[in-house]
Amino acid sequence: TMSKSETRKRHRTTSGNSDSDSDSDSSQSKQIFADGYDENYRGDANDRAWLKTLSEREREAELLKRHEQREIIKRR
Repeated sequence: TMSKSETRKRHRTTSGNSDSDSDSDSSQSKQIFADGYDENYRGDANDRAWLKTLSEREREAELLKRHEQREIIKRR
């Protein structure tokens, strides 16, 4: 038998990757902003793949830069 924490971990990882989750994501129309990124500052498949190659620190820096750029655009 699994401990409670093991069960929780397993449930969390399987529920996050279930087909129904990804289907509902793709069927929802994602809002694309004027800067070309979605609400999470991610672009197309190539952009998401590139972000995955970065270290966590580099990725956070890039996403922060995109956030700041969007704020500048909003203020205009």
